[in-house]
Amino acid sequence: MGRVETQFARVGNDRVAYQVIGEGPRTLLFNAGSFNNVDVWWEEAGIARLFRALAGICRLILLDRRGSGASDPLLPGAPAWEAWIDDFEAVMDATETQRVTLLAALDAGPTGILMGATRPERLDALVLVNTCARLLQAPDYEVGVAEPAYQAAFAAFDQGWGTVELARIANPEQTRDEAFLSWYARYQRASCTRSGVLRFLEQWASLDVRAMLPLVSIPVVVISRNRTAFGINGIEAGRYMADRIPGARFIELAGEGGVLGPSAIQLLAPLEELLGGGVARPTTDRVLATVVFTDIVDSTGLAATLGDSHWRRLLDAYDEVVEHETDSFGGRFVKSTGDGSLLTFGSPTAALRAARAIELAVREQGLSIRAGVHTGEIELRGDDIAGIGVHIAQRVSACASAGEVVVSSTVKDLLTGSDIDFADRGEHHLKGVPHTWRLFAVAS
Repeated sequence: MGRVETQFARVGNDRVAYQVIGEGPRTLLFNAGSFNNVDVWWEEAGIARLFRALAGICRLILLDRRGSGASDPLLPGAPAWEAWIDDFEAVMDATETQRVTLLAALDAGPTGILMGATRPERLDALVLVNTCARLLQAPDYEVGVAEPAYQAAFAAFDQGWGTVELARIANPEQTRDEAFLSWYARYQRASCTRSGVLRFLEQWASLDVRAMLPLVSIPVVVISRNRTAFGINGIEAGRYMADRIPGARFIELAGEGGVLGPSAIQLLAPLEELLGGGVARPTTDRVLATVVFTDIVDSTGLAATLGDSHWRRLLDAYDEVVEHETDSFGGRFVKSTGDGSLLTFGSPTAALRAARAIELAVREQGLSIRAGVHTGEIELRGDDIAGIGVHIAQRVSACASAGEVVVSSTVKDLLTGSDIDFADRGEHHLKGVPHTWRLFAVAS
């Protein structure tokens, strides 16, 4: 097959490492999260065998997301799950690839689920390997990792990352294969720093993408082996996802521990079957989006004071500012609501930054706004949108004070690891929305 060249795509000033191997009608983008190094992978015979076989049936792209392998670090201040979608799309754009089948393993799984729900137009299919939609147990999620087991895993990673001892725990089938264990320890060291993997483990423990599972409208294959070290990403977590993603197929592999090693070739048969099939286009009438609803404070009083003509000119200037800032942050201006605006964004970070930029810009016009932000399901109706996500964003906006941007707990949870601070605004009953909702104001 010859030498495989490592190349780099750009995300701002950062570089994202990737390799392209093989040819075929379909493209497979392969990422294993924090356990990823496009160069060192080739040194393990089982993994190299899988990659060569895949390159014979498709165009294979290997990618180190930022913070892992040969890519630049992911600096504090950006929510990792959102930034990694940018990494995937940057490599796709650099390789002139419009759509891929995405294989997301281990802690890349939540990113894959988010991308499947928010960017269905860029994916042919999604393959989730030894991963989960939520890491920790909850009253309504018994298949997660118990808190004591998570703490034990965190301590083991803290003390043993990059050592043969941790490699032995993570690979119960290769405990006597000293050559493999030595490689695996070096593979860990080459994949991520100790502090980096601990940061990602903490963020993973705080993320819950279960609500996104029903919104993944592309073909999905969930592949799991028996429970890995510390009970993370077992069979039950895989079945949970497959049961809640429409039409998903669940495949249980024989054996225990990780898949990325001598047993990697087990992935070939399900991937070959998936990649050999026809491409199913997603149904995009229901998607996940971050919705922003803005409202001009005391619009009725201002209109009465200024008069119709002056008020109309002010509203036109307001709409121009909103459309400009929305476009600057990659969002979509859906419509004017008379004394406010309805906007959508592909990411919560972009939505919050746009909402704050709008608030600051219209302040110079003598206007004050409040804004509500929620990430949830929306229905596409031509150029308009509808659905519970829009309704919640509107109700959240009504709970904001003048000059405030208030978000739902869903948005706050998705921004774990960002440099955005929030002030707790407590539990609220949102008119027409079941249950109570905890809301947060953007503090900085």
